[in-house]
Amino acid sequence: MQNLNDKELFRQQGLIGGQWLGALSGATIDVIDPATQTILGTVPNMGRDDSAPLLPLPPRLTPPGVQRPMPSAPHFWKLGMGS
Repeated sequence: MQNLNDKELFRQQGLIGGQWLGALSGATIDVIDPATQTILGTVPNMGRDDSAPLLPLPPRLTPPGVQRPMPSAPHFWKLGMGS
């Protein structure tokens, strides 16, 4: 990126769980300028395996014995999610 003043802004990694990471496989995808067909950089070709260890579990998959707050908004009651 020749016109970018702050080179730290040009990332060729994925932001997963607050960390900039590449794909576990090392695979990448070219980012191409559609006007000139010039390769601008690459991004990691990431899948589920790349993000799963770093993201919190959704509430329905919270392990047994772990306390979590129950939603109290009225729309949750209508959906059957309240206690």
